[in-house]
Amino acid sequence: AVKAAKAGKVEFRADKQGMIHCPVGKIQFAADDLKKNFATLAEAIIKANADYCLALKDNHKTLRKAASEVFANEEVERCTFTAPVETAHGRIEQRSVVAIPASAVKPRVLGEWAKDARTFFYAVTESNIKKYDYQRAPECRLFISSLEFDNPNIAELGYRAIREHWGIENKLHWTLDMDFGQDRMQMKNRNLARNKVLLNKLSLNVLKTAQPSFSKKSEVMSISRLIKKFERN
Repeated sequence: AVKAAKAGKVEFRADKQGMIHCPVGKIQFAADDLKKNFATLAEAIIKANADYCLALKDNHKTLRKAASEVFANEEVERCTFTAPVETAHGRIEQRSVVAIPASAVKPRVLGEWAKDARTFFYAVTESNIKKYDYQRAPECRLFISSLEFDNPNIAELGYRAIREHWGIENKLHWTLDMDFGQDRMQMKNRNLARNKVLLNKLSLNVLKTAQPSFSKKSEVMSISRLIKKFERN
């Protein structure tokens, strides 16, 4: 097992929401190696009779560009889902997801994804900061998925998959920012910054482990209060 881990073997399992969180590489990996790992993970998910919904980022430049061009073509069949407006953390947010069939992109561009990719998702988040009445630039993301486009609720399914992931990420980032001041870090050395982020996450895990012991039955002690409690002691 140790030898397999050193060779790069990664094991993963689903969380309570049925989502998988798994590293596909390290910062020093080449883009081609990351793409291979990405495809291998998707293949493993398909073999487990599940579906994947993976973000298309800069390590898939050609496919990302092709998908963006297809979304810009209004003649391509599409489904759209717009979620109810959300108000939290001083923001007003509107999220929407557009789904198009993966077949709209040429097989040679899809490459190895052609065998199981069925849908592309284009997710947009529009956010307004209430206190300053400031409208942020829309945040747009692309995803590729094995979910069947023929499903009449495909756009909503895509939204739910993406939203669950955003919720997990946002909850973590919000805590790291508010309780650990991560966004206010000023470090020129990249290794120092990465180590600081790692220590913050380790500290957060320790605090979450200790949280039940310091909480009451009627009230869970917040991470910020727990930090202050440890600082006093």
